[in-house]
Amino acid sequence: MEPEAAGGSGDAQQAESAGEWLEFTALEKATSLNEMGTSENLSPKAMAEREETVVAELRSCPRTSDKEEAFPARGRLAKVHSHVWMLGCMAKALMGAYGLHLLIASGCVLLVHVAGSFSSHVAPLVIRGGGIGDANQTLPIRKDLYHVHGEEVYERLWLEQNEVKKEREKVGEQIDSVEREIKDVEAEQKDLNKKADSLLHDKGANKKLIKKIMKDIKYLRTKKEHLRTKEEQLRTEEEYLLKKEEHLLKKEKYLRENVKDEVKSLPWIETILDLSQAGFSEDRKIFTIDRALLNPSPGPAGLLMLYCRESFNEQWRFLEEKVCKEGCLGWILGPPGTGKTTTTTCFLLSQSMEARWRVMFVRLWKAGPVSLIQVVDGKERRCDFTMKRAGDEIEDFLMGWGEVSEKHLLSLDGYMEENPDHNNMISICMLWRRQDWENRRLVITTSMGARTKVYSEQDMIEKIKEMKIYSWMLEEYKEAVKHDLLYKSVANMMGISLETRNTIRKQETEQERRAREVESKYQIVGGSCRYMFQCTTAEAIEQLCFAMASVDNFEMLMDLKTGDRAKLMVNLLHGMYRIGDNVHWGLVSRFVATELAQRLGETFVRNIEQLAGIAKNPILGGVLFEMLFFARIGNEQGLRVTSRTGEEASWESLAVKTFDPTQLYTSGIERSVCLKPIAWNQGGYDAVILDLRERIVRFVQVTAASKHDLRLQYFADCMDALSMERWGQWKLEIVFVVPKDNLANFRLSEVVEEGALAKYGWRAGEETSKVRVVGMDPRPQGWSSRIGPWNEEYS
Repeated sequence: MEPEAAGGSGDAQQAESAGEWLEFTALEKATSLNEMGTSENLSPKAMAEREETVVAELRSCPRTSDKEEAFPARGRLAKVHSHVWMLGCMAKALMGAYGLHLLIASGCVLLVHVAGSFSSHVAPLVIRGGGIGDANQTLPIRKDLYHVHGEEVYERLWLEQNEVKKEREKVGEQIDSVEREIKDVEAEQKDLNKKADSLLHDKGANKKLIKKIMKDIKYLRTKKEHLRTKEEQLRTEEEYLLKKEEHLLKKEKYLRENVKDEVKSLPWIETILDLSQAGFSEDRKIFTIDRALLNPSPGPAGLLMLYCRESFNEQWRFLEEKVCKEGCLGWILGPPGTGKTTTTTCFLLSQSMEARWRVMFVRLWKAGPVSLIQVVDGKERRCDFTMKRAGDEIEDFLMGWGEVSEKHLLSLDGYMEENPDHNNMISICMLWRRQDWENRRLVITTSMGARTKVYSEQDMIEKIKEMKIYSWMLEEYKEAVKHDLLYKSVANMMGISLETRNTIRKQETEQERRAREVESKYQIVGGSCRYMFQCTTAEAIEQLCFAMASVDNFEMLMDLKTGDRAKLMVNLLHGMYRIGDNVHWGLVSRFVATELAQRLGETFVRNIEQLAGIAKNPILGGVLFEMLFFARIGNEQGLRVTSRTGEEASWESLAVKTFDPTQLYTSGIERSVCLKPIAWNQGGYDAVILDLRERIVRFVQVTAASKHDLRLQYFADCMDALSMERWGQWKLEIVFVVPKDNLANFRLSEVVEEGALAKYGWRAGEETSKVRVVGMDPRPQGWSSRIGPWNEEYS
């Protein structure tokens, strides 16, 4: 029959220390016995003799009364006896079938031992309560050791460890409180002693007052003694809890070392990493990493140089301080292509090499398999899974990853909140982290703008901290390309074909040329450093156009007043820019803004104008006037402009095509067309209208500013690229389109490279008089937007 529970709360409280002490002692003895039996290859007879010795030692262990002073009462003897009885019944059923050795001491089952180690086909059974009806029945023994230990034993150990830790922290707070109280008593006692000394030397002092002070001093002395006693008791309890924590850690370590789970052998693919140059250089402005760690497929990939802008350093400090040192669960959020994943990868590689952390990446690619990546002994170890299998496989692997006392850092990259498979993966990673708060760290990287499902209570429990990464600014790109090491690695991606140009600026320095290349490409790729440094201009345009063609609802694209902003941020067409202390949302680049305006018409531009805070948004506000121009020039009604004399004119609707002014234009001219350059530069032009009927090449600069430079060499370069002489004599015009209200005040601030257009009839010194300025009314013209199929050509 099942033993009776210990009676009375006092007995129960006194019992736990004895039960836990016995359990602790027994575990040490059993572990020692197991190690000796294995290492010394003892015979069954010798093992039996050793077992008898251990049993005798444990039976002589002192009872609760002997341990009461050493271990404060906590109480669960009834549970211990109950578990003893149940485990005893279980053991009887196992002994005959599997030849198990059973160690029993003081009525407590200590360890089930099979010839020196646990069989890989026998799982220890975890019993949560209740008895076994037939002690001689054949119990179902699961072969899947992992699921029993991973899901039950470790989870229970973690819960108990967490409970003990909280209790120890509470005791620590009580100790601090008592120490403060002792200090207050000592201070008060010191003051009273001074008063007493003063009064004793004063012959006329009030004796009653002296007597009262002496009484107070005696009271404070007694109070201090009581507080000291209380402090000693609390410290004893704290020491006990520390030992209990150590005991639980030993339990976990023993289970991990002696009860090896069946972990499937994963098909790892290894790639030797080039770590010869890995790490910081050039005064911590450049970080070098093997590109293989970032590629979606395994294999050698060469080195990647990264510019450490301020956001890189901020993210690095966040990972180092908040995640690694403070143990927070880190969330890194921001637009795609801003360097979030790359920076995290650099940090993990550094921790693996320098701080000896064990690191691993779980990559959730947008298209393709899920990758599990490790860095071990200078090698990348990668295993890919289908999304369907990834959860189970990675969960299995994490449970057996590394030793108990080692530091582990896991990165989950590419998480999307609305994806059920991704939510399953994040729960797996969070559970893994919970099982060892002290040694396990987790960082999640996502292209969402914000976590939409935020639960403050859970965030406090999980210690969640967020870090936002912003789109790149033009000045950051310019600083990056000043470094030769980085520029040489990305020069072939900058998209400028200087050898095809008829004129090269002889006075231009190397740094000026690099800055000009960045300025030009920035208009296409905007804040995405991925497109700037890892794609050619043509590749970036192709991907951005594909993203625009994939949008289901263009009207909702910029409706940031409603809906889920985090979902919108996943789109490659958006950027998030930090200017000073303010953060501004917008389209990723000028190219995307004008393409969408051309595609959607004026209504789209009006929707943006109505966004809250648009007047203070330099990202969107700075390009709105230009967007309006392309929305109208591509509209079937065309564009209305007003000259400085008040004369109105209509520019006909034209097909808008992109072209590269650094390349020879070979498309031919069959009808009038508006060419939009993909290589913009400050002081140049925004559009080139080829008017076949009037045989005019009209360069159009659209600006909302009150003044603008006139850099003539850009126009000359474009004329050379167009090779207009192939189609006979053409007239050249340069027109500035400004807001109608600003028509009278607009002026040219500087003319650069006079005479560059002399062969086209623009004599040096007379260029300013030939420039035309017209006004475009930014208010609605009364035409509806043109929403039709995506049929623009991208050349």
